Amino acid sequence: MTYLAQLPRLETDRLVLRSWQESDVEPFCALNADPHVMHFFPELMSRTRTLENMSHYAAEAERTGFGRH
Repeated sequence: MTYLAQLPRLETDRLVLRSWQESDVEPFCALNADPHVMHFFPELMSRTRTLENMSHYAAEAERTGFGRH
């Protein structure tokens, strides 16, 4: 499953927008499984569901040139 897309990096003095990196996967899975973080979301997300979403985000980014990165 491909869940990382390569998009241009945008950087200013105060902000960096970059593509997901492999090192982002586990922290993102942990955030989506944390009840405090997901309090206002319909449900917690399993690691599998998070990876599926990331795969969808990557496909969207590859197709359009931008996405949830």
